[in-house]
Amino acid sequence: MSVFVDAPPAAPTLSATTQSNGTVQLSWNAITGAQSYELVRQSADSTTLEVLVSQWYGTSFVDAAPPDGNVVYLVRALEGTTYSAYGSASVYITPPAIAISNSSVTATTLSDQTVHLDWNAATNATSYNVFRRVAGTTNWTQVNSQPLTDTEFVDATSPLGSVEYYVTAIRGTSSSSYNTTSATVGLANPVVTAEVETSGEVTITWDTVNNAARYSVWVKVAGGTWTQLSSNATGGSFVHTNPTVGTAQYAVKAHNGTVVSGFTAVTVNVPAPSSGTTTLPPFGAPVVNATLQSDGTVSITWGEVEDATRYSVWYQEAGGSWVSLSSNATGGFIHTTPPSGTVKYTVKAHNGTVASSFVAVTLSIP
Repeated sequence: MSVFVDAPPAAPTLSATTQSNGTVQLSWNAITGAQSYELVRQSADSTTLEVLVSQWYGTSFVDAAPPDGNVVYLVRALEGTTYSAYGSASVYITPPAIAISNSSVTATTLSDQTVHLDWNAATNATSYNVFRRVAGTTNWTQVNSQPLTDTEFVDATSPLGSVEYYVTAIRGTSSSSYNTTSATVGLANPVVTAEVETSGEVTITWDTVNNAARYSVWVKVAGGTWTQLSSNATGGSFVHTNPTVGTAQYAVKAHNGTVVSGFTAVTVNVPAPSSGTTTLPPFGAPVVNATLQSDGTVSITWGEVEDATRYSVWYQEAGGSWVSLSSNATGGFIHTTPPSGTVKYTVKAHNGTVASSFVAVTLSIP
């Protein structure tokens, strides 16, 4: 018995020509008996074939978006269920030039000590990388963990001090040239309060500053110059035991190595010690209660203090400094967004620049 097997169609002869607009013109000879053609390509950095068209009825095709570098094209004819061998052709696609103008790259230090970088889009770029180094050093470190497709980036891990950046535009294995831009990452100014106690001392308190290792406390009396009271204060407070009578300004600076914050001064009036009749008796500490409410808020109440004209309400998280909730409370106060954990609350009585002592109560907030 004779068995007849259809011979596969002949393999097409393929030609591939790059065009001035970056496309590739593909053409091949018509194969007798062929019903359609399959066209695939393989780039130099790939081990798999990418199908461009699985059923094409003509004998020419334009690859409008070829990859960069060496590209191999393959075409085969289909007759019934039988494919021919592949016909092949290869071309080299020259990567287009990419460039990024670092005159357009800006680095802005934000109040939270992060650095915001933005730049103009680079022609022909597919992604970007951001590099950083401390000014005066030689080693650059890539800051982004994944290629960036946006034209902005926030560096949340920048060290303090003078820092340099550059941005490169990327396309395939090519990257643009670059110039550097710089930013200075500093410490935020501490938020300071100063209170004259009934003893005549002045208590200076401040909020902690991120990355600060220590604080310096300063005073300036009217007509004088700034004098340092402490160079290594910690814990968020300092007591000036022998203040000069009259108007005085107090300020606190945050420090980390050689990096120093700016400051914002607060002014108090230190009264002269009274002789004879006391016109304003020392205040006693208000008796404070703090209650956790069912809605998650904390209700702070206190007993009235004679001669007090207002009350300030404070809280302190475990290990933190005292934070003012209100400087002019009367009758009670609601802390609407208390932190979780062990929290202390207290209230001071005030009349003018005179403030009472205080006694704290502790509350456990889930």
